[in-house]
Amino acid sequence: TFEEFADLIYGSQVHVGGPEYEAQERHVHHVTNVLVDRLVSNGQVLGKAFCEMDPERRYLVSKAQFANAVGTACNHISKQAVEFLWSAQFEGEPKGANLDDKCIDWRSFMSQLAHYNHANRPPTPCTLQGRKRQNDLLQRS
Repeated sequence: TFEEFADLIYGSQVHVGGPEYEAQERHVHHVTNVLVDRLVSNGQVLGKAFCEMDPERRYLVSKAQFANAVGTACNHISKQAVEFLWSAQFEGEPKGANLDDKCIDWRSFMSQLAHYNHANRPPTPCTLQGRKRQNDLLQRS
């Protein structure tokens, strides 16, 4: 896509002939962004799915409920993506720990999605910013 090409050409993090883990990290970052964008764009469906999984409003869901809700919001999501999102909720856990029996607060997950999406969104080009904002910036300087 154009975004990937622009990252390759204009990205300050790209070193031609650099170590292969840099390319792998860029790929993981790109796949994560696509996944989060799909989940955020279907945020209302995801929220409704979590509410249906949690009718008592305890706000805690198991891994099976989490996978079901995420699968409802994104029809073609892989098991690897669900595993990635689930394990990302338990950053402090030791590697290889059994996370299948744990529960997460799905409101926290929705909040993390929104924060990640906002932090990694592309900047708005100056040509798309409103005229009022440009006038305000001129008056400030």
